[in-house]
Amino acid sequence: MESLKPYMIEWDVNLEPINKFLPERVKPIVFITHDKSTFNSNDGRNPLCKKGHGQELHVSDFLSPIGRLGNSLVCEILKCGGDIWWTGEDILEQLTQKAIPVFERSFPVCQGPFAFDNAKSHQKYTSDALRTGNINLTPGGKNTVPMHDG
Repeated sequence: MESLKPYMIEWDVNLEPINKFLPERVKPIVFITHDKSTFNSNDGRNPLCKKGHGQELHVSDFLSPIGRLGNSLVCEILKCGGDIWWTGEDILEQLTQKAIPVFERSFPVCQGPFAFDNAKSHQKYTSDALRTGNINLTPGGKNTVPMHDG
């Protein structure tokens, strides 16, 4: 990350980009982070009032150094609970269908590394990925995972 700093765009107090001299053919970088929060309807209430947390909202958004990416265009809000949870497929769809297109329109001449934390919902693998957690210790068995070619 430290090696990217010389190429990152910086902004002044008026949110105007500060001009930097960059080597030829080097695109400026705008660092984008993923932000998620979970809110419960009983947040901040006396713990003796309710036994559970109440209805849960999951808010997923992307942030640039100057604010939310695309204002509310990229933000996803999901009412969680029961069989409805935020998954790797959801964040992948939000990233590819919303965040990247908005980034490309907002910062057309820039590169954008997207940073995510290590949440379980961010772990997305191809269906035939070879993962040690899915491999049997001995050959055969009921839980064999077919491996992809190559």
